[in-house]
Amino acid sequence: MILFALAAKALAGIIGLFLSAQYVPNVHVYGGWSTFVIGGLILGIINTIFKPVVDIITIPLKILTLGLLGLLINISIVWLLDIVLPIDFVGIKPLFISTIIIFSLNEIANAIIKT
Repeated sequence: MILFALAAKALAGIIGLFLSAQYVPNVHVYGGWSTFVIGGLILGIINTIFKPVVDIITIPLKILTLGLLGLLINISIVWLLDIVLPIDFVGIKPLFISTIIIFSLNEIANAIIKT
């Protein structure tokens, strides 16, 4: 079951990165499809293993910030890809829009996994 969740979330990450690179201005991905696949795998691993732990730990702060801390956590995960891979988000607005795209697809993958 966890492998199916990892595969679904990695696929959502690959598609989200591709859509962000194609449709969001100032998002540049260098290296071709291998960068999308490696980025999707990194997102899949983080979203399957580490993000649930971070979400549980930060519940009190999420309540205090009315959920905005969750958005900051998601932005920092996508920003990690900018640091590790040859992906450039030029400015905070493309990073924010890409985060919304990637994690919307991740929520769709979560819904598919739970059914």
